[in-house]
Amino acid sequence: MTCMYLHKCGFIEKISGSMPHTTEMVKVMFCESDKTRCAIYKIADIEGIEHVQDDILPDEILRDMEALKK
Repeated sequence: MTCMYLHKCGFIEKISGSMPHTTEMVKVMFCESDKTRCAIYKIADIEGIEHVQDDILPDEILRDMEALKK
C-alpha cells in the first residue's frame, strides 16, 4: 500500500520536477514498499507530516531518531 504521506511529502515534492527518475526510484524503495524504512514516514507517523524537517532524506534513520527525541 502506498504511503499516506506521499502527496504531502516535502522531499518528493522537491525532487519530482527536476529528478523524475530518482523520484520514481525513491517511491518504489520507500513509498510503495516497506514504509517503516523511511525516516520521513516514521517522523510523520508519530509527530505529523508538518513536523518533518525540510532537509531530511528518506534514508536518514539516525536523524529521524534525533528528531523524535525533541
